Amino acid sequence: MDVKLKKELENYNYLKSKAIAAFREGKLEQALDYAYVAATYAWSVHLGIWYDEELEYLLSKIGECVNEGKDKFKYNLNKNQEKQKDVKSIAYVVSSLNDVGGHSEVLRQWVDILSNFVNDQYLYITNVSNLPTKYSYLNNFKNKGITIKQLDHNDSYVDRIKELIEYLGNDLPDITILFINPNDVIAVTTLLTIPNKPYVIFFNHADHVFWLGRNIVDLLVEWRSESVKYSKKFRKIDKSCIVPLTTNIKPQKVSKTFYDIPENSTLSISVGNFYKVLRDPDWDFFKTIEELLEKFPNHYHLFVTNPPPRNVLEKYLPADPDTRQRLIIDGPLPHLEAVYGVADFLIETFPCAGGMVRVEAMACGLPIIAIRNKKFSLLSETDALPPDYPFIASTEKEVVRYSSEFIENPEIRDQVGKWLYKYYKQKFSPEKVREILSSIIKNKINGENKVEMQSNFEELSYNLEYAYSWSRKNSRFGPNRNLLFQSILKQSAFSGRHRFKFYIESIKNREFISKKELVGSIVLAVVGWRGGILCKSLVLKRRMKFNVKK
Repeated sequence: MDVKLKKELENYNYLKSKAIAAFREGKLEQALDYAYVAATYAWSVHLGIWYDEELEYLLSKIGECVNEGKDKFKYNLNKNQEKQKDVKSIAYVVSSLNDVGGHSEVLRQWVDILSNFVNDQYLYITNVSNLPTKYSYLNNFKNKGITIKQLDHNDSYVDRIKELIEYLGNDLPDITILFINPNDVIAVTTLLTIPNKPYVIFFNHADHVFWLGRNIVDLLVEWRSESVKYSKKFRKIDKSCIVPLTTNIKPQKVSKTFYDIPENSTLSISVGNFYKVLRDPDWDFFKTIEELLEKFPNHYHLFVTNPPPRNVLEKYLPADPDTRQRLIIDGPLPHLEAVYGVADFLIETFPCAGGMVRVEAMACGLPIIAIRNKKFSLLSETDALPPDYPFIASTEKEVVRYSSEFIENPEIRDQVGKWLYKYYKQKFSPEKVREILSSIIKNKINGENKVEMQSNFEELSYNLEYAYSWSRKNSRFGPNRNLLFQSILKQSAFSGRHRFKFYIESIKNREFISKKELVGSIVLAVVGWRGGILCKSLVLKRRMKFNVKK
């Protein structure tokens, strides 16, 4: 095993031991903080850990203590539930929601689809990262009659667990659907605590990493067959089904001149978070795009992402002024209809592709240069391509070669785009997903846990050292820095002594991401969580004013 990986596993186990020790001392909030940071560690840095029985057992014991002395009958959710044939209410539990990203979009689609099957829908937001949820679609949910309950991001985890138990006890949903982050100790502790909990469907959006929640799952919903194989082998979960990603996006036809691109030029696009194109020994996204632009002087490439600061971005841009001018970096953009409408084809981000982007491109009839990562298949493999699709690149040279075919042959682009759109309509349309979700609800009514799977169970492509190296180079995670923030961004049981220890260790291990953060953190370490919450409030208000002005 890699020496660095072994050391990080020791760090993870140390955090877990601190959580256990805090629990034994009766310090529930500290135990939850250590458990949260341990889970964040295993999520942020791929350590070869897919789940942790010991950590989930600890959360169940914490939950027992939190719920001790309460009216147990009130939280004994609907004892007659098993006899009940009609699913009348659904509760969604989410960690947070964002305007950009596939995770929130899938939730929105499910809410719309399942509103046809139930009378009542509830949305509980845990805000486990201690920041408020800002999601423009929340008002649409309210207008559809969905009851939304946000847990206060300033409250302690213990108080938020109590509140979520109370919400579930009062609303008594027949089914609870989880769209939670891998480190959501609030949601997982709550559902490990409640006697006769509601039927739990867990949407596995973070399928390539560690997550909490294995022991509360009644049905694991995967969005691709590759995940089924990993969950069966590494998480030891058999109760799963596949609900593919879908979209109702429609391309908006605009002129290329809208992006200052000559109308007679060709344009390829890539869409995805910036981390998906960085730091890999086998793939160099920017070098490959630069090579393509140099080969075709009349070709442009648009990368829609969340770009880093300009001084960082400069390191990746081509040196040649003309080539640099034809590489356009934009984003983040919440609406991509015009981007898909103006493009000639999509080059997926690499070494890590995006599942929702592939489906959206197909729905828009856009040809795709798909990516295959042979060292970690969950970074690229989805079911969203025909089985005999030829334009799947596993090297940089293949990306350039397939792109060249699309640039030089508009007829091929047209044929491939129509082919992919037809496949989308057959396998990934909203109507198809509605049919599958309806089947899941009916199977729940009939007391069944499994839905038909469509996986070929071929050999896994998983290299632990590669997965660890790739994730670590792209992660800014620092355990002491995270513990410090846990102690100041919400009501905390950590003392000033704890805060200064976290601060000093963060400096020793170079965990702060900037000098500004290093200086600001010493102030917050002094003032504690009360000052931290006040500072957080002021920063959020300032951002809100800035966004309004924009």
